[in-house]
Amino acid sequence: MQELVKIGINYDTTLEDIQKLREQLLAFVRENSRDFQQELEVEVIGINELEKLEIKVEIKHKVGNDGDLSREDKKS
Repeated sequence: MQELVKIGINYDTTLEDIQKLREQLLAFVRENSRDFQQELEVEVIGINELEKLEIKVEIKHKVGNDGDLSREDKKS
């Protein structure tokens, strides 16, 4: 199971800042390895309204025996 999140960011955001965000998200999934796979994607997918970049973050959940409801409870 995967979760996709699209985020609008300032057009002036540097690739270095996007890489820092990716590194912070990777640290998060590693710290929460019980719930998340160690794979993470962060992509610039477009320009929104000619003033914002749009990035996509894809995080993969581990699939366990506890089912989707328990995973949703952990998320909230």
